Amino acid sequence: MKERFNKVFEHRNESKREATNKLKSLYYSFGEIRHKEGDSIIIPRHSSENRDYIPLGFYNSDTVIADSAMAIYDAQPWLFGVLHSKMHMIWVDAVGGKLKTDYRYSAKLCYNTFPFPAINETQKERINLCVFGILDERAKYPEKTMAWLYNPETMPIGLKQAHKDLDLCIEQIYRLAPFSTDAERLEYLFKLYDEMTQKATLFATEKKKRKKY
Repeated sequence: MKERFNKVFEHRNESKREATNKLKSLYYSFGEIRHKEGDSIIIPRHSSENRDYIPLGFYNSDTVIADSAMAIYDAQPWLFGVLHSKMHMIWVDAVGGKLKTDYRYSAKLCYNTFPFPAINETQKERINLCVFGILDERAKYPEKTMAWLYNPETMPIGLKQAHKDLDLCIEQIYRLAPFSTDAERLEYLFKLYDEMTQKATLFATEKKKRKKY
């Protein structure tokens, strides 16, 4: 512990960043604490292109999410369901960044731009049941890693079916007619995105007009 504290002190003492330098006297403490109490969703910043789904996690306050992943705090199961759906994966693949050819998740590019469907309370309950189904299937393999669970070659049949149930649930919220291809799904999302951005532009224009008077 003493050796680690000394290294932290040296790093902060030699840092050219003023905020870091000021923390040298608190060498025994974290410089920044971003953790929040409550349930959270963890999204890896990078994930293999071979996966059908980026493995997301749903945790309580006992888990601290490090910088190698992104966190959504005060999270609800239905939001976990939307983000873990095929609709969101297709969007991430199309607009997100890449690390070589692997997925690179970004709050700015993937989450903030995603055309979320309008979800009522009944639909949220349906999504929640699908999410609990996925978590229950994962729990059947406590000795396995997320990498194993979401490897297309080793992914358990029950987990695959649970994800298919979630995908269908989410897609039916977007529209009742089933999608036949991923290209059709992406085209539908881009149409919604176009409508979303037009509304945002109109709102900003009207706001500027009101300020003039």
